[in-house]
Amino acid sequence: MRELFKNDLIEVFSKLYKTEEIENEVYFIVNPFDAYIFSSITGAGYLNNESFPFSPKGFMKIANNVYNPKLINGIYDTRFNLENSSRLIYAKFPFIFEDYKKIVFCEINNFEEYKNFVTDVRSNNNNPENIIVYPIDISKNGNGLEPILEFISTLIFNDLGYITEHQTPLSQKLGSPDFLAFQFNSTQLFLQSNDYIKGFHILESSFLFHKSFDKKLTNLKKFDSSLPKRVVGEAKVVLTNIEERLKKYTSSNFFDSSVKLLPEYGFNNEEDCYVSLDNNKLNINLLKNYRPSQPSYLQYENWLKNYLKLFLISNFSSENFKEFVNENNLDESNFYNLNSITIEEILNII
Repeated sequence: MRELFKNDLIEVFSKLYKTEEIENEVYFIVNPFDAYIFSSITGAGYLNNESFPFSPKGFMKIANNVYNPKLINGIYDTRFNLENSSRLIYAKFPFIFEDYKKIVFCEINNFEEYKNFVTDVRSNNNNPENIIVYPIDISKNGNGLEPILEFISTLIFNDLGYITEHQTPLSQKLGSPDFLAFQFNSTQLFLQSNDYIKGFHILESSFLFHKSFDKKLTNLKKFDSSLPKRVVGEAKVVLTNIEERLKKYTSSNFFDSSVKLLPEYGFNNEEDCYVSLDNNKLNINLLKNYRPSQPSYLQYENWLKNYLKLFLISNFSSENFKEFVNENNLDESNFYNLNSITIEEILNII
């Protein structure tokens, strides 16, 4: 399997975003909300601090188990208090959702080279907090680029009308897949702006509080019925046990398709599901390649709805959140007991 390097990513991202060149480095101009998702998925840091660049990666977690959900520190703490919601992070770092961001890639062999690159970039930019650096660690097999494949897959599946998520918890036995794309069987949800209606990364549902996020959730679109409703994916940049992992995930009976996220597919198999960057182009082949048992499949539908509700609730101010929790008798022992609360009721409070 071929490895992706800086020039490959520049070619791929140039098809997606406008560019700017500063001191021989290519920067990609990205709106602040998409940049936040990029940072959350990849761990790439904003250069607001030379020693400790900020990234929301790891802060966006909620629960750790589909079968017996328990809160983990992330958006909420383990006592079901708001801890690291997008709203609270914005209050702490106002630059996060202000002004367009610039993403730049660098190749490194060690942390010292990364630090030197950060120092140079900060010195060449007047507002370094608006710069996001993604280090490509060429000392690792495959250059450690699985998160890039997750991000690219998010863009592709959102355009197809899916709600996407990364590192979604299933259980200790099943693990956490790198990638998830889904739509609901009942009322399907999309994100609507002035220009389009399409799918969205689930984290975008936590941006609704912000006045500059000029999008809203809507059900005014039909999902393509020929597509699978639930897709689980695994990203690999080296030849490993990807088939074994996907088989483990589909054994849950939650999904009707599994997809490989690869830097290069290189085969001619129309019955295989994959996202790849062959020839530095975005490629996808998607099929319903698994038939799940209905009881588990329907159970997961309810889990996903409540999971989305918890992202939506994180838009609340601290006062509204406390009032909502008290009115609905929610706490850390029954935080997932949201079945009687509709998405529309939550949106009315936001």
